[in-house]
Amino acid sequence: MGIGVKVAQALLFAFNFVFVLIGLAGIITGALIRLKYDKYEELTSKDIGGVSILLIALGGIIFIVAFFGCCGAIRKSVIMLTIFIVLMVILLVIEVAAAITAYVYKDKVKDYVGEGMDYALKHYDEKKYKEAFDTVQKEFDCCGKDGVSDYTNPKPYNITTIPDSCCSNLTMVANQKVCTKLNAYQK
Repeated sequence: MGIGVKVAQALLFAFNFVFVLIGLAGIITGALIRLKYDKYEELTSKDIGGVSILLIALGGIIFIVAFFGCCGAIRKSVIMLTIFIVLMVILLVIEVAAAITAYVYKDKVKDYVGEGMDYALKHYDEKKYKEAFDTVQKEFDCCGKDGVSDYTNPKPYNITTIPDSCCSNLTMVANQKVCTKLNAYQK
């Protein structure tokens, strides 16, 4: 076997080994997103949790395809390399379709989140929406959907007090620590 073939074999193996790792990273990232951001699900009008499932599935597909490439390169198996090439073409078609879909629907995601936040603020007195909104406000140092006015303007949400989660520092008012418009996050 010539040196060129050995170099090509080594490069094919190295290339696919990197993609095995990328596939594993996709699976792990999808699982972590699912675990960490599941608590925000109440703030969206659509189920955008599918993103984490998509990452897990895509990571699994990349892992399998790259695995066939690694094994085919090591074993010099024509069958495995043929399967690898077919799977790569299928994966390319899926990626192009996903890219087009993401481009077409990029503005919809903002709308979905906005609609979900409006709904959650209108139902802020319900525990699950209050907890979801408070978590977001604490983690992102923000207040409401459009700012502190969501809580100081009774319309459209009918909320009259600024929640503690809108402030990093509470103010003493009548022997009680409260969040005020002055020390609330402005974004």
